[in-house]
Amino acid sequence: MRERLAAERPDVIYHLASKADVRAAFDNALGVFENNAGGTVVLFEAIRAAGIRPLINVCSSSEVYGEPGMVPIPE
Repeated sequence: MRERLAAERPDVIYHLASKADVRAAFDNALGVFENNAGGTVVLFEAIRAAGIRPLINVCSSSEVYGEPGMVPIPE
């Protein structure tokens, strides 16, 4: 990742890489946390090492809202 970021020097990064399976998070909370948070740390460290300052969009899931009161969910 470090080599690619250093070579490409992106202005924008969409960080979509994570385990989004809620059931897996209940069954293996530590493993899912290590995967998701660890992957984000690896990305951020590679960005820092490349000496770039891109706009970073870290995506999530509607699951963070819990049971929605209405659909679509207003933000």
